Amino acid sequence: ATHRTMVYSLLHPGDFRPFLDSLQSAASSLGWRGRKASINFIMCVITTNLFTSSMNSEDMEETLQLVLSLLEDEQQEVRAEASECLSAMVHVRLVAVSDSLLNRLKSLAATPLPKKRTLAQIAANYVPKGLVLRHAGTLGLCSLIRAFPYSVPDWMPELLMILDRHMADPAPIQGTVRESLSEFKRTHHDNWEADKLKFSDEQLQVLTELLISPSYYV
Repeated sequence: ATHRTMVYSLLHPGDFRPFLDSLQSAASSLGWRGRKASINFIMCVITTNLFTSSMNSEDMEETLQLVLSLLEDEQQEVRAEASECLSAMVHVRLVAVSDSLLNRLKSLAATPLPKKRTLAQIAANYVPKGLVLRHAGTLGLCSLIRAFPYSVPDWMPELLMILDRHMADPAPIQGTVRESLSEFKRTHHDNWEADKLKFSDEQLQVLTELLISPSYYV
């Protein structure tokens, strides 16, 4: 009951710092279900206090860095939750799509794929760090695209081209890309005649082939 009350409480100026400190501590010490819950906690508190003055720019930057660190979590469920949180923060304009954020996510997405796992590693549910980081970057790029469901910012065409290059990646990256592209197609369908003008002819050809390719529906 106490946690539920905190989640939906309005924070006064200065209250957000202790809250953030406790979350940073919890996110580094809890089991993965606790880390996932801490992300959901962040989203609820931020949403509740969206129009208050309890969060300054420094607090938001530290919150962003916490979410980005959890985007690289070893547990897939935690990475997925961090992706949703990042998308929400960008969507409500708490976080800007800066060059530094774009470069960080693109760099993660470009992490080389590790060698195929051995049977012993598969049996032990071992996930190579390279695959985790590559998935983190892909999730992050998908977060940014998802944050703008009815528009095409200048940086978006390039990100969609990057996702195209991950269509043949192993799970869970491939599934993440397909889900993101499906959502993009759905949300941009009504205004596509205007939105497609944001793409170069080459980009538009790649995207069109990608969205109608038989492999896209597999």
